[in-house]
Order: sequence, then C-alpha cells, then structure tokens
Amino acid sequence: MAKTSGSDLLVRFEAGIVEAVEYFRLDKHFQSARVLQNVEREIETALKSIQDETERSRVQAGVESVYGRYGETKLIRQIEGEVLNVLELARSEEDWTLSYDGSSAKVWYRAERAENSSKSNGLHAFKARAELNAPVVNLCALLNETELFAELFWFVRKSAALQDLGRFRKSFHMQWQLLWPLSDREAPLLGYGVDGLDEDNCFMTVTRSLAREDVDSSGKQLEYPEPSSGRGQPVRMRAECLGFHFEPIEPTKTRATVVARLDLLLPFVPVALVNYSSRYFIRLSLHVLEVKAREMLGASPDSNKHLKAMEREDRREVYAWIQSRLEEHWKRHGKLEEFQNNKIESAQFKRTTSMENVDTSANGPPAAVDKKLALQLLKKR
Repeated sequence: MAKTSGSDLLVRFEAGIVEAVEYFRLDKHFQSARVLQNVEREIETALKSIQDETERSRVQAGVESVYGRYGETKLIRQIEGEVLNVLELARSEEDWTLSYDGSSAKVWYRAERAENSSKSNGLHAFKARAELNAPVVNLCALLNETELFAELFWFVRKSAALQDLGRFRKSFHMQWQLLWPLSDREAPLLGYGVDGLDEDNCFMTVTRSLAREDVDSSGKQLEYPEPSSGRGQPVRMRAECLGFHFEPIEPTKTRATVVARLDLLLPFVPVALVNYSSRYFIRLSLHVLEVKAREMLGASPDSNKHLKAMEREDRREVYAWIQSRLEEHWKRHGKLEEFQNNKIESAQFKRTTSMENVDTSANGPPAAVDKKLALQLLKKR
C-alpha cells in the first residue's frame, strides 16, 4: 500500500479543518470539537511517521498555514473544553450532596477541591434537574434575551449587553444581589448556544466569566469592563461555568439541567447558605423559566416582552434557526404536527404557582432572612 504524500496529507487536513469550522459557524460545537480532535490526531500521527526531516518540516509548515487561514480553530479548542466542563458537571455522580429534594426538582451541591489536594479551590458547584412543561424554543429565548434577566430572576439586579458576537454568542454584564449582609456580586460574562440535536439530543447554553484575553472569531480583542472600586461597590466574582442543558422529551416537555461552578469570593460558606442558594437561586431559576416559557404560549408580542424581543429584526434569524432545527428533530421522531400545534394540556401542569407558596413563587424568597444564617454570615465577615 503506497504511502500518503505530504501534499495529500495537507489536503485531507485542510478538508477536516473546513468541516470543523463549518460546524462551528452553525453552532454545532459538539460536532465541531469532535471533527477537530480527529483531524488533529490524524495529522499528528502522520507527522511522526514521516522519516524525511525536510518533508516533515514542509508538511508542518503547511499545517501552520492552514491554521492561519482558519482562525476559528482557536475558539473551537476553547469551546471544546468549556462544553465538556458543563457536560462533566451535568453527568457526574461522584461527591455530590443532595441539598434540595423537591417533588418537581432536585438540587445537588459540591465543594470543589484543588487538584491533588483536599483543600478548597474557592469554587462551589451546583446542579439542578427538572422536567419542564415548556417548549425548548421558548426556554432558549428566555436565556438569549440577557437584557431582560432582571425582569425574570429576583436575584439579578442589572443585566446589560456588551457585544453581539454571532447568531447565538454574546458578551454581557450582570449584577446579582445576595443576602444581607453580603455585598452584591458582578461579572462581565461570555455566553453562547450549542446545537447538539444531531448527535447529543440537546440544546445547551454555556456562560462563563469574560477574560481580558478573549477575542472574537477574527482575533479582535473583546471589550472588557474593569471592576468598580470604592466602598459600597459590588464585588467582582468568577463564574467558571454556568450551563443550561435542554433535552426535548416531547414537543412541549423538556428535561432541563442547570449546572454552575462559581467563586463567590466568600471566605466561608455555611451549610445554611448552600441550602438557601439551592432552593432560592438554583431551583427557583428552573421554575421561573418554566412559568415564563408557558406564559409565552398564546401570548402576543404586545403583551409579552420576550415575544416582542423575538420579533426584532436582529433576533429573527436566531429564533427561525432554532425553530427550524426543532422541526427537523420532531419530524425525525414523527411528531412534527404536534410540535407545530405547540399546545400544552392543562392536566400536564398541576403544580401550584400561588404567590403565597414561597417554594414555587417566581417572585423570589420570603422577605425575612433566616436569622441564624444572617448571624453566621456576619460572624465570618
């Protein structure tokens, strides 16, 4: 069997890079990462097999030239690690402690440790899972319209757009209110969507803290807001990852998993705060998404801010794309007509949404903070 020439290797390598970049531009980041992994593994093996040093150097130079023509490969490698980080949190079973065990949702907590050490690295991980009676497109719309977060979640004080970086990729800034006596937290964030319907049966959003060195697909550095200083200013926290994993079960039913790995910059995190956060930050976020996604069904843009945002000229492409991808998905599963009808029977949604029920209210926790928890926080300040 004849050996593959260096020129043929480069042609095949570039074809693989082009395929990975095409997936990247379609927001199919799982497939993009897998193709890039395979093509880089193949070229690495091929380079090692080339005996002639001159030929090996020529092929290596050709590889670098291909990388130079497709700058997106750097972002693909970066996103690969971020996406796998979210999946690891969502799928892992080890060392999690159940911190909220409700009838409609469960939340787990895990204090993260430094590598090869029993000491904390400052990060706190949360994971929640629930089945939501709401369609995926509405859930994605709620998370994509970051400017409306303060109207969705009681603990978001401010949310403002920084830069639109693609169809489903953007940077934005958020400020969260915590419990007294703790100061607000804030962070500039980078978020994007992942179309995993083809191979992984999911849509996913991934968010992390924006870094000074972050660039767009052309290599241009992104805007980075510096933290405020002075008394009374919010504290800049670090979000290593925040991900929402949506798996369509039925056209109007979605299995949702939210995972977070955060450094709140607290020297001490009492168990009471973990339990409080599990209930009123993490679990309540899923409930709010379900309530608001359902409200969008049958509403008009004049009465619903998220539907109005979806009809903006700069947003239409995003939601038309999500809708078309879901149509393809449900057509393959023989449920296209049901998806297009987009109806939820009232019997499917029996849980109460009474504002008097603090466990299911979308308005947030009760006004009174547990005195024991407040004293613990004060003691450790």
